[in-house]
Amino acid sequence: MNHFMSLQLPEIANVALMLALFVAVIQVFVPKNLARANVYLMTSLILFSYVCLTYFFITNDFSVLYVAENSSRQLPWWYRWCAVWGAHEGSMLLWV
Repeated sequence: MNHFMSLQLPEIANVALMLALFVAVIQVFVPKNLARANVYLMTSLILFSYVCLTYFFITNDFSVLYVAENSSRQLPWWYRWCAVWGAHEGSMLLWV
């Protein structure tokens, strides 16, 4: 089976963040008439990654290292939801 066909949701969210970085770099070189579309694309990719990270916290997906380090099964769902931005990486994603 092709490796790209077996990607899991955490890997897809990570690829979305890398694509958002690529779009941000490309933004410097595109003409102004394409700039708005690039901003929408970058925002969509970052939002997708944030929603995925929130989903990983809510569902206790401890295969994601960030979730394993900052969450617990004993936490109520609203604390897990707040834990998304509780550490450096999640808060930086939220601020982006």
